[in-house]
Amino acid sequence: MDELSKAVLEFALLEGAGASGVTTEALADGPPSADLTYVLAQAKSAVSFAIPIAPESIAPYSMKKGRIFLEKEMIRANVLASGVALHLSHYLENSGYKSVPVAANLVYRPDENQILLITPRRRLSGYRPLSADLRSRPARAQTPLSIVQ
Repeated sequence: MDELSKAVLEFALLEGAGASGVTTEALADGPPSADLTYVLAQAKSAVSFAIPIAPESIAPYSMKKGRIFLEKEMIRANVLASGVALHLSHYLENSGYKSVPVAANLVYRPDENQILLITPRRRLSGYRPLSADLRSRPARAQTPLSIVQ
């Protein structure tokens, strides 16, 4: 592994990622969503990392006792992932590499038929959820970052 790859992986971990990795053109045979050149035409590599969420936030959600803790964890993880992507992109740009950060859980491949409505909903108790309808999109806390070597 070259020095840049080591530095990038360590950077992501220092910023708060639980795991990180670099891939190159191994994604060439993948589905359209794995096309690195969609985000950056000259892309030859991508950095992926995962942000951990608190395991204790999952049980109350699974037992239908409460979802606030998990929603807050998912928001925190996605904000952190987007920040790591942005910081890593700036680091790479300052090192002389073209880079594009991809925000966590946001649409970067728009579909003309896709409409995402984020509206506050109320339950009988008057409690307002923290996020959009989570059933409309998969919950994940991972952000790919396209770079050129």
